[in-house]
Amino acid sequence: KSKLKYLQPLIVMGDLHGYVFLCAGCGARHFLPTRVSDAQGRRWAFSEDFESPSFSPAFHIIIDHEDRSIDICHGWISHGKVDFMDDCTHKLRGKIVSMIPIE
Repeated sequence: KSKLKYLQPLIVMGDLHGYVFLCAGCGARHFLPTRVSDAQGRRWAFSEDFESPSFSPAFHIIIDHEDRSIDICHGWISHGKVDFMDDCTHKLRGKIVSMIPIE
């Protein structure tokens, strides 16, 4: 069984750029760059613990929809748990849940 149960590495031209996780709150896959910065210059520290991952700082994802509405997914990943902040627009806002396996 793979040690990457909760994370999927994003490898570009042979280089690891970071990890993708499946969000239990909004159902989307979120990318956290750990080796290169994203378009906003952000980079996350990763604990390298694949069984019980932690990332820092918190992630804050804004999803723009064609109808001009937005969804917000904001939280901390610590020891394999996601602590969703109160500004999330999904059903798990304000809750702490275990990460879900990524297929």
